[in-house]
Amino acid sequence: MAKGANANDKQGNGKTALMWAAQHGRLEAVRALLAGGADAALRQDNGETALLYAVAGGHEAVVAALLDAGVDANAARRNARTPLMVAAQRGEAPLLAMLLQHGARLDAVDGGHTAVVQRLLSAGAKVDVKNERGNTALMLAAAGGYKETVKLLLERSADTDIRNLKREQARTLAEAAGHGDIVQVLDTHPARKKGFLGLF
Repeated sequence: MAKGANANDKQGNGKTALMWAAQHGRLEAVRALLAGGADAALRQDNGETALLYAVAGGHEAVVAALLDAGVDANAARRNARTPLMVAAQRGEAPLLAMLLQHGARLDAVDGGHTAVVQRLLSAGAKVDVKNERGNTALMLAAAGGYKETVKLLLERSADTDIRNLKREQARTLAEAAGHGDIVQVLDTHPARKKGFLGLF
């Protein structure tokens, strides 16, 4: 870092040098900036942090460096998406492990990566947690056509009766997206047979 430079100076859009380095996977630059006093908790104007950039880019070494420096593993975007949610969406098992080890809350939802969903559930993630639009993992999986993930979530007692902010349920989302096979899975699930799948 140049003499007299401020490690926390921001560009016009609020991005710091640390955010840029994290976004592009520049590990040595990240380490140098942290050593020079860069504040990893700073947010860009859009709510992004250095950790969120690193997770979104899949930069494992940078994520590890930030977490080891004490960065909050639960610092979320303005839309409430946490680093764990971003890692789950990417299907990045190593990143999930790092975030969980550093205290990430088990509230990530994911639609299509069955192995990631399995890992989160095994670690104690709440199966029916909602995202900012009120969608649960079951809803996202149903809407996305991820049959095996739907089956896994149902096996873990996912609630088929929950509605999102638009009053939609997993079944209606699957039907609207043309996923007849998933509609069949939901229709033949024991909870629906017993009349527990609300349709009101």
